[in-house]
Amino acid sequence: MLRRLLAVAAVLVLVGCEANAAVTVDVAEDGSGTVTAVVDIDGEAVARLGGMDAVDVVGLEDAGWTVAEPKVTDVGNLRLRASKAYPRPDALQGVLEEITGPDGPLRDVQADVIDTFGGTRYELAGRMVTDGALTQFSDETVAAALDGLPLGRTDEQLAAELAAEPGSLTLELKVNLPGELMTSNGDAKQVTAGDEAGGERPRVVWRRARTGAPGDTAVTATTQSSSGRARQLVVAGGVLVLIAAALL
Repeated sequence: MLRRLLAVAAVLVLVGCEANAAVTVDVAEDGSGTVTAVVDIDGEAVARLGGMDAVDVVGLEDAGWTVAEPKVTDVGNLRLRASKAYPRPDALQGVLEEITGPDGPLRDVQADVIDTFGGTRYELAGRMVTDGALTQFSDETVAAALDGLPLGRTDEQLAAELAAEPGSLTLELKVNLPGELMTSNGDAKQVTAGDEAGGERPRVVWRRARTGAPGDTAVTATTQSSSGRARQLVVAGGVLVLIAAALL
């Protein structure tokens, strides 16, 4: 699964190369959406590990993922990209766990849709958890290829190498939400919507560099989408108040 791509990225870090992983969640107005995972790894490092044969993406399409053809970026990195849709808010976490596993760095993530008088509120909540090692990204297949050790290192060796190379492996969570941004504890900006309606929508980004220290950070964001019907009722109510005042 995609977790193996992240495991390959982690192994590349441990042979002296940088790797970046980004997970983007695009939330639709009904709470469904799409998860897209992008892993950028050093092209020379891929060659050192045996070329594209070291990057196992077999089974991704069978699991419902749409896998793009690997491409080389402007800076010479190899970019791997895969995406998968989820049908409702409570299915989001399950798709994320296909990327990093149930004990991975993205946990309890859900984007709830709440109807209000004025429109619709979208509430994102979750956690980015780092346990101080890269073993979160490994699985049985990767470990078997590396002498039975997750990523081919002991816990002590992993912690020491991470401490010596801070920022060599980064993970980003990007969430695109409908409506207007109300609150968040991440970095927010406006991006162009990817649907037919176009326009702009809020994007909130959380970025964590893997280090030797454990951490558990909450991620939260709230947006509000106003209802045209609610605005009409407010205007109508104001007109009635003015009429009543005139009559009095």
